[in-house]
Amino acid sequence: WHDDAPPPSSAASTVHDPVLAQFVETWALNERSVQKMQSLAPEVQQQVMAEFSPPAHLSDVNDRLINFCVRVERSHAEQVEGEHEQGGVIQQSEIGSSRPCTVPPPPSPVPRVHPEAPDEMALAEFCERWKLNEDAVAKLHDLNPVMQRRVLAEWEAPSYMTKVDGRFILFCVQIAKEVQAQQRSWHDDAPPPSSAASTVHDPVLAQFVETWALNERSVQKMQSLAPEVQQQV
Repeated sequence: WHDDAPPPSSAASTVHDPVLAQFVETWALNERSVQKMQSLAPEVQQQVMAEFSPPAHLSDVNDRLINFCVRVERSHAEQVEGEHEQGGVIQQSEIGSSRPCTVPPPPSPVPRVHPEAPDEMALAEFCERWKLNEDAVAKLHDLNPVMQRRVLAEWEAPSYMTKVDGRFILFCVQIAKEVQAQQRSWHDDAPPPSSAASTVHDPVLAQFVETWALNERSVQKMQSLAPEVQQQV
């Protein structure tokens, strides 16, 4: 049997964790799915491998796996956030007091999400509803948030079509061209930079100030931040 067994898939052969490699080979995952699995926190990855169970009729489970990963990640993040909100209790015995002291929970990290970006779950559900293949899903994720929102709002396909991938990719290209043309038009008509942005010497910070139309008070606050804090903001 061992001699007759096919060699591991190229995706599985790049995985060093034997448990994950077995999971990749079992479901014949592609490189995109492997990268998604490797990006998960260890406890999330373990949950995905334990609970993933696609329908038996599916020959390609990659899109379904990625959607499942997104759902498990979100559920885990909400659970962690709930635990943080409950706060903590510490003992002060080291300083001569045994009375418990409640401390506020650490602030939950705020994801750096574009204000117009569609929700990640919405993207996953959209891809699953239209049964998009890997190329179509990749094309959607290549678009900027403004383009993605338009695609989700405006995309339609005839009910008789069972495969919409090619048509969908062309639609994404069309939306991208329209948005780019609109943005160029706005740029040509845009007023000169605000006085607040013109006082900033760092071009990256100046672009941030101009994008969000910040006033002098906000600019001063940004400039007062440590470099690593400013980058995170």
